[in-house]
Amino acid sequence: MEQSSYLTHPTAVFHLVCWPWSFVIAALLLESWLHFQQTAFLTQVWRKYQDGCWLIFHDRFLHPTGV
Repeated sequence: MEQSSYLTHPTAVFHLVCWPWSFVIAALLLESWLHFQQTAFLTQVWRKYQDGCWLIFHDRFLHPTGV
């Protein structure tokens, strides 16, 4: 009986409804900030990552040097 009264308590409703939305809003704000403020930096990092992956793939699979 106590658990059912807890579920109808306003604080429990707040925790069940508002907390997930606050995490969603925080994630969206972080994503938008990264997209608009750090686009050039992240693009450079992503290109360096792609170049590194391509070099590893090229050196190990296409033209192995130790054979």
